[in-house]
Amino acid sequence: MNKICILLAGRVVEKIIFNNYSTGSLNDLKSSTNIAISMVKNLGFSKLGHISYNYKYSEKTAQKIDKEVINIINKEFIRCKNIIIKNLVKLKLLVIKLLKKGVLYNKDIRKILNN
Repeated sequence: MNKICILLAGRVVEKIIFNNYSTGSLNDLKSSTNIAISMVKNLGFSKLGHISYNYKYSEKTAQKIDKEVINIINKEFIRCKNIIIKNLVKLKLLVIKLLKKGVLYNKDIRKILNN
């Protein structure tokens, strides 16, 4: 879940800052979706139970899988959005510092995030 949340962060920031999305987060969106699909279909991490759908299954089951995947992605999108909104001031400080210096080192990032 944390990996999905992290992968969605760029898209979430685009929505918060620009109220729009770009194609820049496409790979992260694909990766987060693939993780969610694997969680539901292969690992049994959903309301569908402790089952792996590696073989053929019905259209009805496919719809249930899709619903579970969408629920995971939406839940993590909201969680990520809440984290970013809570830390928006720090995010803006990071952006300002990055624009000034051109590069941020670990100590620079830690200094901003720990305040």
